[in-house]
Amino acid sequence: MTKLRKQLDDYPIYRTTNSYTYSPEISLGQEVKGFSDMFSSYKNSTYHSYTLKVDKSQKLTMGMNSMPVYYNGHRTIITMQSKNGFSYYLPSSMFNGRQDNKKITWYVAKGEYKLNIQTRGLFNFKITGENTDQVPVKNEVTKLTPVKDGLRVDFTKSEGATEYVIYINSGSGYIPAAVPRIKASESLSTVIPSKSLVNGKTYQVAVLPINRANGFDINGELSDAKTIDYHAVTDNKNVPDKIPVDVSYYDDNGSDEPYIDIKWPVNKNISSYEVQYRLKDQSEWQSFLSSSSNGDEITSSSDKNSICYFEKGKTYEIRVRGLNSNIVGPWSDIKTVTVNVTPAGN
Repeated sequence: MTKLRKQLDDYPIYRTTNSYTYSPEISLGQEVKGFSDMFSSYKNSTYHSYTLKVDKSQKLTMGMNSMPVYYNGHRTIITMQSKNGFSYYLPSSMFNGRQDNKKITWYVAKGEYKLNIQTRGLFNFKITGENTDQVPVKNEVTKLTPVKDGLRVDFTKSEGATEYVIYINSGSGYIPAAVPRIKASESLSTVIPSKSLVNGKTYQVAVLPINRANGFDINGELSDAKTIDYHAVTDNKNVPDKIPVDVSYYDDNGSDEPYIDIKWPVNKNISSYEVQYRLKDQSEWQSFLSSSSNGDEITSSSDKNSICYFEKGKTYEIRVRGLNSNIVGPWSDIKTVTVNVTPAGN
């Protein structure tokens, strides 16, 4: 039995049991064999993941053979996830029992994809590609313009697209902007509303062309991003006043979400606030922008190496200034606050 297991486990593509994080690269036309753990007492499926890089838009066809251990009762689940600037899943496929040359099809743009196979037992597959005109052609963002209502985005037409989605990134990854999908028959521009933007913040904006066919999306390649330091458009040219600030440490009485509370008075002449903080006696400030009208907070980090990993006895210095469009006000007086309890988990 040990010899048989070694033969089954020892496929050339998979050399580790940590299939949740290990995603070896495979190529189109490659015969791939896999063997999910059938010896575990946990009777749900285990995963194998693979990385597939596609050098142009293609129709992909996967021929899948599977022989699960729990023949009559367990599902095999196949998913394909795009890693092209942002994450989204293509249509998945689920089936029970043994499968011989099960066909699964995706239309994909150029880029990198993660294939996940959830099953329990022996399987093998091969993915082939062929040219297609179903995937929209990559287009571009041509102009970003701050306007009274927010940020106007202009972009070019994509052959094959029926709709467009605007994506925005402020430093933590691309997410859909707060605007409806734009139909291909409409004007190739839209406005991201000012209420979803923070004055003074840097944004990257990209456009995704989509072919909405037969009830599901065929996504093109996300455009190259255009970058802007966004400043709200206003007729108010007043320099923001110096801000009075109050700070305090919130003791959560043994929970795991303590924070430093920062308060300032509402000021209609200020469109956003820059908050800076540092450990006392350090020279370098950490900074973030806030669109809150009356205050914000600094939360404890779970990373012990972070400046915001709260520990009893740490003292922080904090200052705030207001922004009115691109006009910057003076810094507030520096306030100090001390972590006066040991936060739970720290």
